[in-house]
Amino acid sequence: MDPADKSLVITLHGDLGLADRDRIAGLFPNPQAAERIVIDCSDVNSMDSSILALIMTYRRRVQIAGRDPLATIVALARPRLHRLFELTGICRAITVVSVEDK
Repeated sequence: MDPADKSLVITLHGDLGLADRDRIAGLFPNPQAAERIVIDCSDVNSMDSSILALIMTYRRRVQIAGRDPLATIVALARPRLHRLFELTGICRAITVVSVEDK
């Protein structure tokens, strides 16, 4: 965590699916742990609906904790993933930003 801006970054890699869900869920902190949570998916090639659901479940935990769900930021590099977040409506529920491909 960067103490100056109180952000916590979770970095994910590769092709993510149901087999990765529990491991990734363990990476998400208590919503009170930081002002802003950045889920860095710039090195993610693909993700299935179980990972999308996990992100949305975390968003709900943030909201229940009284925090701003838009302070949960997902950074995507792959246009197809950005499109997936748009098609599923996740872009309206959390902050999704495009970053340069690694």
